[in-house]
Amino acid sequence: MRVLGLDIGVTSIGWAIVEFDKDAKNEIDKKSNNKIINLGVRLFDGVAEDRSGKLLAQNWRNSKSSRQRYKRKKERLKAIENEFKSIGFLDNSYNKEQFFAKFHFENKDIFILRAKALEEKLSPKQIFACIYYLAKHRGYRSGPVPQSSKSKSNNKDSVKTIDEIQKTKSLLGYDIDKNSYQKTIAQYVVQNINNSVYRNRDGQVVFMAQKEMIEYEAREILRYQSKFYKEIDDKFVDKIIDIINLKAPAIDEKSINEMIGDCAILKDERRAFKNSITATKSMIFQIINNTIQKYQLDPTDNLYIDAMNIIIKKGKLTFENLNSILSSNITTKDKEKLIDNKATNMLKDICKILNIDNYNDMNNKEDELNELIYIFAIYKDFMHCEEKFAQHLAKYSYTDNQKDEILNLCFNKISGTSNLSLKALKGIEPYLIDGYVYTIACDEYIKHLDDKSKIKANSIKSKYLKVLIKKENPRVRKIVNQAIILINTLIKNGVKFDQINIELARDLPLTTKEKKRYSESQKRNEENKKSAKAIVGQNAKNKDILKARLLIEQDYQCPYCNIKLNSSDIADNKVEIDHILPLSLSFDDSYTNKVLTHKECNQLKGQRIPRSGFLDDEWFVSHINSIPQSMSKRKRDNLLITLDEFEKHIENIEKSRALNETRYASRLIKNYIEENLKFEGNCSDISDIKNHNIKRNRVQVRNGSLTHILRNLWHIGDKNIDEQRYIKDRDIHTHHAQDAVIIAFSTQGMVKSICDISKRANNEYRVLPNSGEVIKQSKNSSIIELAQLSKDTNDRINRALHSSMPMVNMNETLNERLKWVIPSKKVDRLHNSRSVH
Repeated sequence: MRVLGLDIGVTSIGWAIVEFDKDAKNEIDKKSNNKIINLGVRLFDGVAEDRSGKLLAQNWRNSKSSRQRYKRKKERLKAIENEFKSIGFLDNSYNKEQFFAKFHFENKDIFILRAKALEEKLSPKQIFACIYYLAKHRGYRSGPVPQSSKSKSNNKDSVKTIDEIQKTKSLLGYDIDKNSYQKTIAQYVVQNINNSVYRNRDGQVVFMAQKEMIEYEAREILRYQSKFYKEIDDKFVDKIIDIINLKAPAIDEKSINEMIGDCAILKDERRAFKNSITATKSMIFQIINNTIQKYQLDPTDNLYIDAMNIIIKKGKLTFENLNSILSSNITTKDKEKLIDNKATNMLKDICKILNIDNYNDMNNKEDELNELIYIFAIYKDFMHCEEKFAQHLAKYSYTDNQKDEILNLCFNKISGTSNLSLKALKGIEPYLIDGYVYTIACDEYIKHLDDKSKIKANSIKSKYLKVLIKKENPRVRKIVNQAIILINTLIKNGVKFDQINIELARDLPLTTKEKKRYSESQKRNEENKKSAKAIVGQNAKNKDILKARLLIEQDYQCPYCNIKLNSSDIADNKVEIDHILPLSLSFDDSYTNKVLTHKECNQLKGQRIPRSGFLDDEWFVSHINSIPQSMSKRKRDNLLITLDEFEKHIENIEKSRALNETRYASRLIKNYIEENLKFEGNCSDISDIKNHNIKRNRVQVRNGSLTHILRNLWHIGDKNIDEQRYIKDRDIHTHHAQDAVIIAFSTQGMVKSICDISKRANNEYRVLPNSGEVIKQSKNSSIIELAQLSKDTNDRINRALHSSMPMVNMNETLNERLKWVIPSKKVDRLHNSRSVH
């Protein structure tokens, strides 16, 4: 049997074809007959970059981003125009160019007019002009990204946004307690700045306005003018402020629709969202059927109706409820919950809001509720979501209270999809009600479909792989396509292989102790979430729940000023979540990089690390060390990181990113080959079916840690005398081919042995995932050699791994073959001694 091993990197692919002698009578003959058929290294450039080292794709994205920002600004200003037309302040003859040409002639200075708007009555068109300008220039949302000391700008007059905003707040007389200003921007400009120089030019900063300052002025203008115009009510004011604050969603409707997978059964059908009523019903019926089959129970005629009625009222179904319905006596350790999750709780809350109290009424409104869930799943920004929700309300009769409650319940709370579309879920529902488990229900439904409607069970595999043109990450796409070109060229040149082994960068399984620690951590997180919900409410937004969790963890103290935080500060919007290490530099959006701070502290810190000079360093270190142990060690380390340490951390980010891209590319390659490459009769003479009708696993993955361990056990590479282990020479590219040989010769049995050792070594010994060494778990955690281990442990490792060296004199043979490897940038280039290299 021949195996192709692939060692995939960001700009290289090492490959090797090895042959196993499966018919050898004993281990000695097998090792003598196993051989390396061919090996090589494929090098390729990274994605295209410009002279400054930036990705060309990034430049294109920046240009596209600028166009999108301009488009969104036009939409925002158009929305302002429409709102003023709706109250009659603008008529149908309104023309923007003509209006503002005349306005500028009559009103030379917009700042003077904005200041007057707070003291005297303005005409409707003047009010519109003031709000239009505020919506057009709506201030900063955050400061600029700082540069590391290695790439500091030489421009000494560069604007320091955060400091200038703080200065502007002081000039406007900002009151922290009342969250208000003594003056608006326009009032300050008119009273204090002469010569009409209002803008920041050539590094000269007059003032810098923040979004909240613009919002405050717009609201004050509209409130004052509402004394003279009844059309300007609270609802109109809130609508205008929402438009001014409107920002692009993190992901739009088109992108979300593209991300939704295809139905597993029906052609041209998209998957349903998990929280849809149809998907929730299907999930409930599946769990009930699985439970009935597991405990061999007899279902009643009204089982599903009775169960759904309980869930509609309580949001969950317990074993006790099921015992009551079936008159059974299920005894299980988990006596509390059978079904209790976010979907069932949301179903209960929606039914309560819409006064639905039984299964039949819910069934009658199933399509209406599915449509409702779809709106909240697709539209992630509030303005568009509210607009689509209003269209939904026009079709159905909801009260204002119901509208508000559903908005609070569902907005930004819907995510995840089922495997099937709504149509398919409705199709399998009768079979689920008949008691079939999910897989059999799907099979029964498929039997009644015509061939045009259903997806074929086995897609047609081809002789060669097609190059990917999907909109993947450009780096990942390039890695995958280079692997595809390599495999295609090997097949084209008549190279035979029956199996492909691909290395995936994965850690070894957790030890028993690590699993226990992880489980305890999960339990603590669940308890924290419950405590947080007790503070902000069960139906609070996820962001507010996160704020409450951080509040509890920090013992109600701000980490930057040590002043007490109150739970009411969350509702009053006086606190913010801060990324300890700036997100724009660290790309770390995890819980361990977040703290809850006062708004002012967060803005004062800006895009800096805590120990960057805005706090007394000695006090801060002492303060962080005194915080209760509920805060994780990693979060403490983030808070106490120094500038030098942070710069090293930034340098490692790109390496980490490259590793993640390689992981993703390797997984993508594995799945793509499995689904599309034809082995039997093409590159392999061995049948796809093994004994007992078991399908052969043609594409297998190898743990990244396995390569390190086998390198040491098989003595491959250069021996490091100091560390007593074998290492590879990263200065030459042939080490990729060396790794590929190890990957090709590794077997699933070796993987299992390594995993078992890692799992068992929970007390005395542990296999290190990075180096492959075995360490003794002591207070000093000193690394010891294999020979120093206890005899039982040493024998176990030798039996499982050391005797698995696949060839006689493997290191010498491999080194001799590597001498003839010439790393190539042209995958189909031929050479005298090999067909591909």
